[in-house]
Amino acid sequence: MAKSIPSPAGLPFVGNSFDVDAQEQIASYEHLADIYGPIYKLRLKDGDVLVISDFEHFDEVCDDHRFEKRVTGGAHQVRDGLGDGLFTAFNDEPNWE
Repeated sequence: MAKSIPSPAGLPFVGNSFDVDAQEQIASYEHLADIYGPIYKLRLKDGDVLVISDFEHFDEVCDDHRFEKRVTGGAHQVRDGLGDGLFTAFNDEPNWE
């Protein structure tokens, strides 16, 4: 059975906005990683954010043989004007491979 991603409780309407100090963001994320582990989720005003705080896990999720990226929303619209680049190329395009 899959484990759920740990997350601080957060508050109604503002989520975890107060868990990240705007003046000490990196220290805030490191502190949360000490509590919740190398992968955790925050609820911020723009939606949920998945935080990967160590190289081992980051390297694993960047393995393009195991995972696919999706070009959606704003990136899809930017693609119409700028073409295929790092954030706008589909998985099978030369600029991504």
